[in-house]
Formats: sequence, C-alpha cells, structure tokens
Amino acid sequence: MRVIIPFLVVAFILTPAISIATDSSNIETWENARYNQNSGTLGGISISLSNDSSVHHSTMNIEDFPTIIETYTATWCENCVMVEQKRNEAIGNNNATVIHYHRHYYETQDPFGDNSTEDRWELNYGASSINSLGASRLAPTTVIDGERMHPGHRPKSNNLENDFITSISVGSTAPLYGNISLSVTKNDSITQDPKSSIFSWSTSTLMPICADDCRKSVSTSAWLLFV
Repeated sequence: MRVIIPFLVVAFILTPAISIATDSSNIETWENARYNQNSGTLGGISISLSNDSSVHHSTMNIEDFPTIIETYTATWCENCVMVEQKRNEAIGNNNATVIHYHRHYYETQDPFGDNSTEDRWELNYGASSINSLGASRLAPTTVIDGERMHPGHRPKSNNLENDFITSISVGSTAPLYGNISLSVTKNDSITQDPKSSIFSWSTSTLMPICADDCRKSVSTSAWLLFV
C-alpha cells in the first residue's frame, strides 16, 4: 500500500486497528472503548524525518510495540491536568506512546485540535463515550490499546493511578504475531515534486494466533499519524 503526501512533518506513527476476539468487559476498572465491537489499536512504529537521509525504513516485531495511550483533552480542562499526571505516573518505565486529541469542533479556546482527529475519535470511541459520559467526546477521556476506556476523572478502583496501572498491565489482546515494516522515501522521482515523499508499509507478516475458524475474522487497517 502506498500513499503520496507533502513532506511537512518530522515524525509519524503507524497504528493499525486490529479486530480481536477477546472480551475484557468483565474487568471493573475501565469501559469497553469500542462499544459492541471487538477491536483495538496496535502499533507504534516511529520514524524521524528530521535528518537529511532520503530513505528511512523501520521494522518492528509485535512483541516490541509500545502501549498506545490516546487521551482526549483540552487546554482549558483543569481535570485533564490531574488525569494526565496520574496517567504518566502509571506509565512509569513502561514503553508507551501517548497521543493527545484536542477539542476542535465548535472550540474557541483550544487551538490544537483538528477535524481529522475529532473524526477518528468519534468514529472509534464516540459510541462508547456516549454510553459512559452522555456525549461522543468529552475531556478528559483516556483509551489504552484502543480497547479500554477510562472516561472522566473519577476512579473505578481506590485511585485513578491504580486504574491506569491495571489497564496498562493487560496489554493488547490482539491475537496476532509477526512484525510491521514502514518506509519513507523523500523527494521521490515518481511524484515530480521535490517537496513530497512516499510512505509505504507492510503488515503481510502479521499472522493470527488462533484456530483456522477465526482467521477470516481478523483484519487490520492502518492509520498514519504525523506529530
């Protein structure tokens, strides 16, 4: 799969969404992040585009992927500061990639939001957010591995940090093994544009670790994130 876009950023992360067959709804410290869906987010390959090299390539085994933590926030949100502090304390020395989504629709105070991130949040987590909070996007909300949602600032256990620690320790439940590769070629001659780059990736070596009857139900889709 290949896509051509202008070279405007310094790094990006590939986080494929993985259809999974495991249900964690019996755990009491979070909500199901994808309402009535068995899916999650897996990945976290990063490539820095800040040097002068024309070709960048990275391959990462699924066992080495970081925990993906997505946080819906806003610059004016006071509770978000406390929640994000507890989240960071829970992460500790764990390998984690944190992605912040800032409010954008009808927003007058927070300048960091974007239509694409609002769309992604509502598409993936909107239904669960409505079920838990009464709205499709409210700050603060934290989602871990695209599977476990921590809505609001009130803990489900004795404290919020413990909620996050428990959730992070579960890890991704995607029934897959293998690796993902990601490549970037700057100023590629195909584009006829010296300011453009070609991004390509492969998930062909990812394999389901389940019986034959579940292989057809496991699918992936890619999300390119520029930060």
